[in-house]
Amino acid sequence: MNLDKLKKYVAIGTVVVLVLLYIVTFVLSIVDSSASGSLFIASLFATVTLPIIVWVILLLAKRK
Repeated sequence: MNLDKLKKYVAIGTVVVLVLLYIVTFVLSIVDSSASGSLFIASLFATVTLPIIVWVILLLAKRK
């Protein structure tokens, strides 16, 4: 697979996952449940770390 196509597919997938994470984070901030606090923190953590992980994966794929 071409590296440019891989970057495009990974970027689109990352955007979709980030949008879903934003929606989940918003819903968890509204819902009052016993587990919503820890799920909210996990969602925020994933929102920050996902782009970093994708960047590292693409950087490693570029080096091959």
